[in-house]
Amino acid sequence: SIDLGLDRTEDGRTVPTEMIAEGAVEASDPGQTMWTDRLVVRFRPRAEEDAGAAAGAIDGAGFGGDEMGAVEITRVDAVDGVQVRLEEGAAFRRRHSPRVVTIPPGRVG
Repeated sequence: SIDLGLDRTEDGRTVPTEMIAEGAVEASDPGQTMWTDRLVVRFRPRAEEDAGAAAGAIDGAGFGGDEMGAVEITRVDAVDGVQVRLEEGAAFRRRHSPRVVTIPPGRVG
């Protein structure tokens, strides 16, 4: 299931604020793939000039990068059954730790 929280910005845009995905979740970008039972992603609106630059970005930019358009990711939490595979071949797996993967602002991408 996916629960998506939305908000309206001062300039009238509708943007996501939080996404909660539960049950066999897979998230990926060009550099990694993550599997988890529960994923919580928090967003904030980009400044208007940043959103305009992001709209013209090259396809394949990193997770939370320029392809996000009018928002940027501020936090990612993966809970229960977390597995991460980096495209360079490294893999990580945690089964028993509740908040295993937390990416703070400025570290996504």
